[in-house]
Amino acid sequence: MSILVIIVIFILFAIKSYFLLDPDFGWHIKMGEFILNSGIPLTDPFSYTMPSYPFVDHEWLTNILVFLGYKNIGWVGLGIAFSLITVLSLLTAFKFDFKKKYFTLPFILSAGVLLGFIGIRPQVISWLFFAVLVFIFLAKNYSQKVKFFIPPFFLIWANLHGGFILGLFIFLIFIFTNFYSQKRTNFTILIIFILSCVITLLNPYGINLHKEILISIFDSSLRFSIYEWMPAIFSYSPIVWIYVSISIALFYKYRASFTLFEKATYIFLFISGISSVRNLPLWAIFASFVLFKSSLLFENDIMRFKFGLERLNKAYYFLVVFSFFALIFPIIIDLPGLSAINESNFYPDKAVNYLKKSPSQGQVLSEYGWGGYLIWKYPEKKTFIDGRMPSWRRSRSPKGESNYAFKEYKALMNGDVSLKTEAEKYNIDTILLPSFKEEKLNPIAKILDKLELKLEKEGKYGNIYKQVKKEGWKLVYEDQTSVIYRN
Repeated sequence: MSILVIIVIFILFAIKSYFLLDPDFGWHIKMGEFILNSGIPLTDPFSYTMPSYPFVDHEWLTNILVFLGYKNIGWVGLGIAFSLITVLSLLTAFKFDFKKKYFTLPFILSAGVLLGFIGIRPQVISWLFFAVLVFIFLAKNYSQKVKFFIPPFFLIWANLHGGFILGLFIFLIFIFTNFYSQKRTNFTILIIFILSCVITLLNPYGINLHKEILISIFDSSLRFSIYEWMPAIFSYSPIVWIYVSISIALFYKYRASFTLFEKATYIFLFISGISSVRNLPLWAIFASFVLFKSSLLFENDIMRFKFGLERLNKAYYFLVVFSFFALIFPIIIDLPGLSAINESNFYPDKAVNYLKKSPSQGQVLSEYGWGGYLIWKYPEKKTFIDGRMPSWRRSRSPKGESNYAFKEYKALMNGDVSLKTEAEKYNIDTILLPSFKEEKLNPIAKILDKLELKLEKEGKYGNIYKQVKKEGWKLVYEDQTSVIYRN
């Protein structure tokens, strides 16, 4: 049964990765290509609002690998590779012993959380590195076996993805909890930690890499602007809350049986996940270990009662089946929406073809979520903003540039800044925005679509459309996905 569950989960990961074209995928591809052709850029090569900004690519090595992967094995191959990495991340928590009695439920619940974030995305690689690190710290006598491999491990991680910072936090928790439990300092562990911190400076940006990551982590403005940075209360996934409820209940019941490191790490990751949904996968991976251990303890307690084990087995299998359907049911319901988030339905591919045939003489203003796609498919022009830039800010900027493009973009969309002023500042003569034409959808999707269209048209895009109309911009192109205005 366990092997079947693993195979099904892997297939679901691969399907999601295949259908979902992440908004940032395009700039990852182009950045990898740029680095291979021109070297590490010292400033931003893709935007016209902040071209002199000292851009730090904390995923530079992953971007190269993604570009090479896309070039050699294509979109499908990359989707399979990232799905495999995700499955390996989950299996690591179980030491790859998937025949354990209480393996299935934690695996399904953890997979359900990760399914909401899976895709061809650099952060997936951090899931695997995080899982390996936790496995090292949870293993007995880890220091005698792998202690000298930890600094090189962090060196590789630091050049693949910025998630290594959280790994160092986990390492710090391990040191403090060991010190508190043993009442003495383990100088070997402390030296390894210091070496791990220092060795992460061996990257193209030095200490600036760490500064850039910490700026993003502590940027409170992202919490209510970008979905993945929002608190977990905004997560609508039922399996997340099923997992949270079961995990917390058993963790609290058997808290005395967990080591101080296990308790501190669980609480730290849970708070991180609640404060920002992008951290939920890391909590889910660690919580799978906690749930498994709690299940064994619960079994020992229940065996004291007559027919207790029999009833526990029935309840467990019921939870497995229930969780599995909680995992796949939202996917079935969301199939129209999932299939819609592809290049032809969600992104302005036809509009890009129009722009190439009828090129802009100035700059193009576009939707934030399309920035990465335009960098990839329309490299002839730079973008106003894309997914790399929400935390980019500076006290001063050269003439004709922004000191905080994301804030400027939101002000423009909200009508707090004049479109005319922005167009003159950046020489914008073309505006590419989402279209609000209705498409043929199933009844449920159509109701949700109408609601979303209403909210978008009256809220997020309402003011920019009013300004476009008021200032006399001419509609030159329209399809089911996008519209183009010229001045």
